Amino acid sequence: MILNLGIFASTYTSSVLAGSVTWKPAIIYRPGQPVTGIHLGQTGSPITITRDSRLLDAFIGYSTSVYSIFYGDPNIRESSSMHRLIPDSVRSLSNGSKFDELTVPYFVVEAFEWIKDPTSTLSSTQLASANVTNSTGPRVMNLLKWGLIPDETWGPTEDAFPAPHTVSESRFLVIWTGPQRSGNCTLNPTIPSDVRPYLATLFGLPSCFVFANVTYQAGAARCQRCQVSGMGVIQDLGDVKSLKLVEDSATSSALAIAPYVSTMVMLNAYALPHDAYPTYQDRSIEMLSRSYQVAWNGLTSLSGLPKEGSNVSIAVDASKASVLMWRVALWGVLHAILVGFGFLFRYIHTRGNYPWIEDPVTAALLVDPTTVLNDPRQWAGEITPHGACVLKLEQDAEKGLYLVLEDAKEEGRASEEGVK
Repeated sequence: MILNLGIFASTYTSSVLAGSVTWKPAIIYRPGQPVTGIHLGQTGSPITITRDSRLLDAFIGYSTSVYSIFYGDPNIRESSSMHRLIPDSVRSLSNGSKFDELTVPYFVVEAFEWIKDPTSTLSSTQLASANVTNSTGPRVMNLLKWGLIPDETWGPTEDAFPAPHTVSESRFLVIWTGPQRSGNCTLNPTIPSDVRPYLATLFGLPSCFVFANVTYQAGAARCQRCQVSGMGVIQDLGDVKSLKLVEDSATSSALAIAPYVSTMVMLNAYALPHDAYPTYQDRSIEMLSRSYQVAWNGLTSLSGLPKEGSNVSIAVDASKASVLMWRVALWGVLHAILVGFGFLFRYIHTRGNYPWIEDPVTAALLVDPTTVLNDPRQWAGEITPHGACVLKLEQDAEKGLYLVLEDAKEEGRASEEGVK
């Protein structure tokens, strides 16, 4: 039993310790060159947009194509985390690189309430926004609508950035749910059943619309936990509601363009927020947040001035050792057993009548072959290559002394033949 315990301890001691350390991927940060030339909207600077829908198409195409918010993980709720673009000159920064402080867009929906009876709640002007022909606004808004109803016309009205400001208000949201079929509107089942759709003619086709009252805050925020999350995109790692809203020059212009962005997303049927948003309310909030962020980034990138910079810590891929302490403790126990056996054997040897033998050849010469002859199964199992064996010491002029293992039966038969 004691011998088996010693064999077990000696067999698994090294493997237990070697398996206690595993290496996991990690990130270390190294100081990098400060980043400069990040654009922000500046009061009085001209906005590179007009009421010409072709230029607006180019503007939105630019912002949506370079802004990876629409091409990320569909299960990530972008409405709870703000994003912004960084200049081409620093887009080579590795993912995870951190910035000390940067300005990011800010959009938070405080309340969302479905309008049960639009005809009794909204004014005629607001209802007309569902199908009015906007000669000054983006043409696509006349085809598909998913945006906050403006006070005047769809699309931006400013030709230059106004003074920095924030927006905190309630506004009606109009959503086109599809064409009217067989005189009825089929609404998404996540829209409450008591919400009455509004019927209007859109380009000669009977269409269905629903409305909601949205209370929100918009502006910008100073992010102190921003890091690179994709090619040329910085993400605020926390919840947007924990950021502090600050005034920004691009706020009202971004809100004016946001409905056009969301409508373009619907029209092109790409990057629609479906998977992580089971209800139309969640989907609407996400669309509002995404469209504002894209519009804000497009405005600052195209029409802003390089007024902002930040220190950056570059993320470097590394490995981190993880130690399983229970395996180290087990190794300590097994190692202690081996050490204990060493002292035990040493103690037994000092109490014996034979000296300590370290030379294997000498130990073999001292082997008593009679123990082998007694019961070969004790050392060779049930089936042995030799029924019984004897050790003989032979001497040769060239080889010197050497041991010979001979079959006792063969030797016996040879002796009998010699007698005959």
